[in-house]
Amino acid sequence: MTQDLDYTKVLNIVQHELENKIAGLDASSSQALERLLKAAKEAKVLRIYSLENRGAIACLEDEKQCLYLKGTTDKETKDRGGMYLLIDTVIEAALNQGKVFDFGGSRAEGVRRFNKALGGSDVVYFAFEEDNSPIWFKFAKRIRNTWKKYY
Repeated sequence: MTQDLDYTKVLNIVQHELENKIAGLDASSSQALERLLKAAKEAKVLRIYSLENRGAIACLEDEKQCLYLKGTTDKETKDRGGMYLLIDTVIEAALNQGKVFDFGGSRAEGVRRFNKALGGSDVVYFAFEEDNSPIWFKFAKRIRNTWKKYY
């Protein structure tokens, strides 16, 4: 297990392991992830935890917390519990540094099961949205949504 700032490790593994498995993860989203990792490295908040070339996790860290950003392992390493090892290592490192470890939110069932297996629990977050659209627009939108529901 190593810690460094070479984000290409996690990027290459994510591209290889996840691009064909997750809808919407394509060349464009890989480029966006690369820009994010590069910006985080330049801002000195990026930490990469890797298992040679078999798996890696990217985290954003400051003096108070460690936020899980993205990670994966190859199939063989996953089947042998490698992702749990990576996550456990990251959590342990955060705790040893007096930081809070944060998985961030996800609605993916696989992520939920993974977090529960590590002792996590579900937390319901609420989001509120204020619509400042004109009345006529709200009415037209309601008609359109009703129409779409039945046709």
